[in-house]
Amino acid sequence: EAAAAAHTAPGSVSQQSKKEMVQVMGAKNELVSLILAQDLEILSMIERAKSNIIKELRQVSTSKKAVGAYHSGDSANKLDEKA
Repeated sequence: EAAAAAHTAPGSVSQQSKKEMVQVMGAKNELVSLILAQDLEILSMIERAKSNIIKELRQVSTSKKAVGAYHSGDSANKLDEKA
């Protein structure tokens, strides 16, 4: 009935309805804030994981270069020793 009464006369919303709307909007705003906070936390975790992956890829690349240089240098040393 309260909802029907609110629709019958535009601009004449009861005080009780206004209070309920304010409470519901407050609850909605609180949920939105919680979702946004969780969203930021998730994005932060993704950013940290991304940074770690980039670091690991750089280390692997550096290690591959070092191993490649070692192997190529090692072969040259063996040839010099044989000569």
